[in-house]
Amino acid sequence: DRHALAYCLVKKLGSLSNAFKYLTSRQEKFSKVTWETALLVLHLHVVLLTGRNKNEIFQEMSEDDQTVTRESWDLYFAGIEMDGEGLPRLPVPPPTQPPTQPP
Repeated sequence: DRHALAYCLVKKLGSLSNAFKYLTSRQEKFSKVTWETALLVLHLHVVLLTGRNKNEIFQEMSEDDQTVTRESWDLYFAGIEMDGEGLPRLPVPPPTQPPTQPP
């Protein structure tokens, strides 16, 4: 989910703002090719992190022109709370029930 992706980006690049700057490299937006290259360079396996592929995530982040702007980036990661160390809080999974024993 978005939280796991945000956590890894912050852990590797310091903040979501720094991650956007890394992806834009002095431009105002980034493309799908840049997104895919960055995932490879940063060794982020988004399917394992989020259960979704890189194309789906990019589509959710991107504007109509298939680029991600600061505004669309911020909107995608909106609502993710940070902990005291500046890392995104990961959702707590629901407790699992122990397997039932046959009678």
